[in-house]
Amino acid sequence: MIAFAQDDSNGKLTFVQVIFDDDPGIDGLDSARGAAVSPDGENVYIAALLDNSIATFARNATTGMLTQLQVLKDGIGGVDGLAGANAVTVSPDGDHVYVASRSEDAVAVFARSSVDGTLTFLQALKDGVGGVDGLDAVEAITISADGAHLYTAGENDDAVAVFARETDSNDPDYGELTFLQVLKDGVGGVDGLNGANGIAIAPDGGHVYAACERTTGGGDWGSIFARNPATGLLTFLQALKEEDFGPYTGCSGVGPENSGVAVSPDNASVYYANPFRSTVAWFSRNPATGLLTLLDAICDLNFGIDGLVGVAFATVRPDSDHVVVASPSGEHVVVLGEAAIFSDGFESGDLSAWSGAVP
Repeated sequence: MIAFAQDDSNGKLTFVQVIFDDDPGIDGLDSARGAAVSPDGENVYIAALLDNSIATFARNATTGMLTQLQVLKDGIGGVDGLAGANAVTVSPDGDHVYVASRSEDAVAVFARSSVDGTLTFLQALKDGVGGVDGLDAVEAITISADGAHLYTAGENDDAVAVFARETDSNDPDYGELTFLQVLKDGVGGVDGLNGANGIAIAPDGGHVYAACERTTGGGDWGSIFARNPATGLLTFLQALKEEDFGPYTGCSGVGPENSGVAVSPDNASVYYANPFRSTVAWFSRNPATGLLTLLDAICDLNFGIDGLVGVAFATVRPDSDHVVVASPSGEHVVVLGEAAIFSDGFESGDLSAWSGAVP
């Protein structure tokens, strides 16, 4: 796990710290796949696929340095639902942590201490148990800004699943989840969910965006859903497919394994990360309808020179001006400036337009 400081003026990163799973006193980082920061900035949580675990770190607000506090592993101390832990999110109120676990087809629920951020296991929901569906090889997880609903993307189920969260802190089931809905590729008119493995909610709460596995020759990029803010339920709106964007075929889209999707905090843009084509695609978003229009894309056509080879994860800075992407295949973290990086369309190797440098 690596920590960076980011310059608010230009988005560039500065190395702060690296922590390895075999460092003295460190555990729960073997094949770390997901990270989440608590809303108060006090803690960082890491989901590790091979350790079947969720690790808790204290964060120094001044330096950004991390200190491990706890690790919880599947099958130890009553903990369940962490086999193949792949993604993690924290509730907006900071009281609960939710982990998507690919190998166990499960979502694990934890209460978070208001004192030090450590976790206590509460619940595990598993695919095919108690009516739960859509969690087969669950890859991604996110929670609505109001904390009332949680959404997952299940790769083998080609599905997005919807859960209600108990938000009454006086209820004995506070923080626990109830399965509400599943939408699957090819069922009931839903399309664009083949190999669903990424998910994001627009900050305004009106729409949900899924990213999907695709293969050579075209296919599903993702799906767009309208979200009912009161019930959390989704209605299919649009499928994104490679063949729908002829001029960008072969350069943009969403690729197999750990595809990423992110919505800008200003609700104006959506970004898709494609490890198959080493691409970040930039869409404008209609806030009223939620529908997307492809604006541009940047490709790593120089086999690693630009740092996007195998790009798999994307997030947008709070200022909405910078996109941070991770490229596991190239072992890079890259900062993209929205106005500069996409100004000339397909990347040709001229690094003068870059607003961030490959570390």
